[in-house]
Amino acid sequence: MENSLKLELIEKLLKVSEEQILLEVKSVLDQTFLDSKIPDNHYNVLLERRERAIKGESKHYSWKEIKAELLNK
Repeated sequence: MENSLKLELIEKLLKVSEEQILLEVKSVLDQTFLDSKIPDNHYNVLLERRERAIKGESKHYSWKEIKAELLNK
């Protein structure tokens, strides 16, 4: 049932053209994420890393690279 509800909401959001409604939905979803017990300092680090990744300013590593580095320690 959870997936069908998500799909229903996605379909409805795709039909919304009023920016104010979209901003309100975004606000609710953002607040829900913030209430998830992630400490503010950790959340801020995640936001900074996300921004750097979006701008292409951070290096990405494959699982194989990470595993090899960890095994070499």
